Amino acid sequence: MTPSTIDNPIRHLFIIGNGFDLAHNYPTSYNNFRDYLTDRFPGSDEYDELVPESTTMPDGEEKYDEDEIAGYVSRILDDCSGGDWGNLEAYLGSPVINSLVSDLDLLDPDDDSDKNLRHAYYNNVDRSTHMFATFPHVKDFFCDWIMDYYSGFNYGLNKLISRNKSIDWKSDIDEVLKEGDGFLDLNYTMTLEQVYGIDERNICHVHGKVGDCKEDIFLGHGEEDGEVEAFEILGAESNLTNLKRLLYKDTADAWNRHLDFFDRIGGDLVDIHSYGFSFSDVDLYYAERIAEIVDTAKVTWYINKFTDSERNSGTRKGRVLNEQIKKVEVLGFKVVADNRW
Repeated sequence: MTPSTIDNPIRHLFIIGNGFDLAHNYPTSYNNFRDYLTDRFPGSDEYDELVPESTTMPDGEEKYDEDEIAGYVSRILDDCSGGDWGNLEAYLGSPVINSLVSDLDLLDPDDDSDKNLRHAYYNNVDRSTHMFATFPHVKDFFCDWIMDYYSGFNYGLNKLISRNKSIDWKSDIDEVLKEGDGFLDLNYTMTLEQVYGIDERNICHVHGKVGDCKEDIFLGHGEEDGEVEAFEILGAESNLTNLKRLLYKDTADAWNRHLDFFDRIGGDLVDIHSYGFSFSDVDLYYAERIAEIVDTAKVTWYINKFTDSERNSGTRKGRVLNEQIKKVEVLGFKVVADNRW
């Protein structure tokens, strides 16, 4: 690819998801993140209380034990079925709020006495305050994992920079990537640049990347309605609403930060190639926005590695694959299998 293509319209767009890094045996799964927390906070797996509580320091500061926070965050996240990032991010919306609610004092519908109301209210205010102060650390831990600030641990993604690229490089993948002139990378690693030599000016790390500050890392759920209202959790509504909003992944903001890339997508687009893209609801936003600015009837979407036999197999993989294909087809794209890579 020559530098002269950098400002040209994108004709062949590649969308790269976490499955791409996993295909290179990179430790980028949720389980790897979970291992990082255990490695960094050895006492976290022993934490079995409901919600961490703070200790008031001599200067008045409220301080939390990091092992307890890590244990609490891990306990909540481990409830996420499947363990992949798409499931996890969806879980950070209403499901995680519902999980947190189980740690509150729910009102007894048969006891509407002032004493019962006051008891539940003050307990829930206190406990939800601790929730709001501790659970958002999930993003802090995630960003630390990406940046590998803690070089003594084995799971930081930043360690991928020092890997032997000749081992990671795959000829079949390299051959297909040469067709691309625009790469929408949903990962935080720099595999495209470092392993395959793709010009960084043609890559959009829409969710941030290794080396970015925490404010530029996007992680979270896609539910726009942040309100949490329920009489049974009297006293906790405000803290849980604020927490849900804090865990929101603002994909519209991410899009707008990269208009220099997205403005290159338009009438000249011929095809889209996706590898490892989970088509999770929160990240489907980018496909929906692209569908608004192109004639989808003229664009073919190639999904890597699927066969008709897999689609008709009745297995979980087949069901997931059919769901993904339907999400693309409903946007008007023609879907084709690409088994080259």
